[in-house]
Amino acid sequence: MSRSWGMAFATLISRLTGFARIVLLAAILGAALSSSFSVANQLPNLVAALVLEATFTAIFVPVLARAERTTPTAAPRSYGDW
Repeated sequence: MSRSWGMAFATLISRLTGFARIVLLAAILGAALSSSFSVANQLPNLVAALVLEATFTAIFVPVLARAERTTPTAAPRSYGDW
């Protein structure tokens, strides 16, 4: 339970510092320039995430399907064993 609270607290701090960053950018650069900066900063990350997700799906789904075909009864247990 204490780990859950720790993660919740870390997430809260992350959200608050992210909000402070956005407010400071808008205050320093102005709203229009801040928006342009945000788009230019987030666009490469978005493209990378889309490419990586597509690659991950293309690789992982066939491996999962093959594992389920070969041992259908053991597959659910092996997926849950972290």
